Amino acid sequence: MKRLVIFLLLLACALCAVAQTQVTLTVSSPVALAGTLVSFTATVSGTPSSAMPSSIIPTGTVTFEDGTIPIGDAMLQNNLGLATGTFFTANLAAGSHQVVALYSGDANFKAATSTAATIAIEAFSITPNATTLTLTQGQSGKLTYTVADGAGVSTAVDFGCIPPPATYTTCAFSPAAVTGNGQAVLTIATTGTASTSARGYFFRRLASKGPALASFLFLCFPLGLRLRRRFGGVFVSALMLALLLAGPIALTGCSSAKTAPAASAATPPGTQAFEVITSASANNQTIAQDTWITVTVLPAS
Repeated sequence: MKRLVIFLLLLACALCAVAQTQVTLTVSSPVALAGTLVSFTATVSGTPSSAMPSSIIPTGTVTFEDGTIPIGDAMLQNNLGLATGTFFTANLAAGSHQVVALYSGDANFKAATSTAATIAIEAFSITPNATTLTLTQGQSGKLTYTVADGAGVSTAVDFGCIPPPATYTTCAFSPAAVTGNGQAVLTIATTGTASTSARGYFFRRLASKGPALASFLFLCFPLGLRLRRRFGGVFVSALMLALLLAGPIALTGCSSAKTAPAASAATPPGTQAFEVITSASANNQTIAQDTWITVTVLPAS
């Protein structure tokens, strides 16, 4: 009987020597985008018994569970006198998750479980109605991008476009950002030709002069020479004065050579690739995706 009492006393002392434990769980962000890295950190603490040195901290393993499904574990580390374990993952599915941390305990600290930490994983899809366009020089075309909200997306999806260099093309989205379900329209515009022939340009210039055209013909063609010989200088002088008063004239000789203005810059025919950039950001993490739109440019007839 005496031995049994001693054993029970020793057992009670041993049990008293194991400290009560608390587990605190924190998550890197309450909201994250699917595919981005999130972290869960468990801090395990307890009050050592009088028989234990105050410097002792919990050791061992912490297991993290999503609901009742284990998703990872971490060894406790001494972090400035605190026992912490951190688990990283980018594999959580879209939706809401209730994660808990379970401490296994050691010789000095009891096992314990944290309260649940909630994290929402947001997911979405972006789908264009086409990935190719065929345009004639000077035309524009439109494509529609549809954003499908897979799990309560609260962050904006941004759209951007980069046209190929030196092609005299433009591209822009409207609107430039979509939150949740919605659509953004991409407009791609090309530049057409605007050349003018030298011959047509010359005759339009002459026609615009009005009376100056008559002066040009009178001075530079054989008819004018015969009239000057027949009627003499006085008549010719009077006629010239009337023509000059009727409209401005600028004569640089009797040559018909004129230089037409250069053709304006135009989008070259052929295949052009436009870069489309979509991105979304949440809590200092960004998901970006590059896709390409192929545009075939036909020459203007």
